[in-house]
Amino acid sequence: MLKRLLALGRRLWRATAGLVYLKHTGGLVDIEQMFFQSWTEIIRTILIGGLAYIVLISFLRISGKRTLAKLNAFDLVVTVALGSTLSSILLDQSITLAEGAAALAVLILLQFVVSFLSVRWKKFANFVRSSPSTLVVNGQCRLAIMRDERITEEEVLSAIRASGGHSLIDARSVVLESDGSVSVALHSEDAPALASGECRRGGQCQAAQLTTALACRQFHGSSSSSRWAGWPAMRARTS
Repeated sequence: MLKRLLALGRRLWRATAGLVYLKHTGGLVDIEQMFFQSWTEIIRTILIGGLAYIVLISFLRISGKRTLAKLNAFDLVVTVALGSTLSSILLDQSITLAEGAAALAVLILLQFVVSFLSVRWKKFANFVRSSPSTLVVNGQCRLAIMRDERITEEEVLSAIRASGGHSLIDARSVVLESDGSVSVALHSEDAPALASGECRRGGQCQAAQLTTALACRQFHGSSSSSRWAGWPAMRARTS
């Protein structure tokens, strides 16, 4: 009996909710309105979109290339906000072109003020922009810094592979920049030979190369007879 009452109550609730929905919306959803409403809205989107695009390009040209440079988190926020504002101007009929242009101008002006103060006031720059963090040094992960920055070892390896490396040993340094990007500096081509111990005696190797060069110079500067006579001594000197 109780189950029947609960089922009846659910049916009444659904019917009441459906009637309220139809009353407030004026009927069911019109499928045709989802794909096409009127040519007026399409023409409005084309005209406002073209004009808003011209306004945005003009503002960017006036403000300079620094506006779109994603050097810190604030620059990234401004870049995303500019795109979001432009899309709102295109699709939202309640927003006029003048209001959209004012919103774009405010965002670009704020970015200009922040970059202007960052160049001239170091404390403000440190407040707006975070300092880079070194995650890897000579193939060794700095786990404490990686934990603070919420960076995993797999993400570091992915950045190394994207830069042409294969493992942590290939990385001289991995730095998490202020804008959130990861920059990787790889070892040079002769670094594996140095790391494997083939030439650990750097000073002795350089001295041996210098001795060889001097011996060759003396060899080419002497006469042909004295060259071959003194060649065993020179070989013994450089060996």
